[in-house]
Amino acid sequence: MSQRTACQDLVAKAWNAQYSSPRDSFAWAQEAMAEAEKCGDAACKALAHLTIGNFPLRYEGPTQSQQS
Repeated sequence: MSQRTACQDLVAKAWNAQYSSPRDSFAWAQEAMAEAEKCGDAACKALAHLTIGNFPLRYEGPTQSQQS
């Protein structure tokens, strides 16, 4: 069984915090995105993108969501 990477731990933390701590979740997802780009982890990068994309849909108004 392979060990989880720091990027995977960070993106999981971001995903799980979307409702309890949305701003932290967004920041952690951005960090995970940067780490995923460094290590080439496509799955981590995809989940980070999804987490980042969900933030404006849930927590910003319609105008801001359309611009993001």
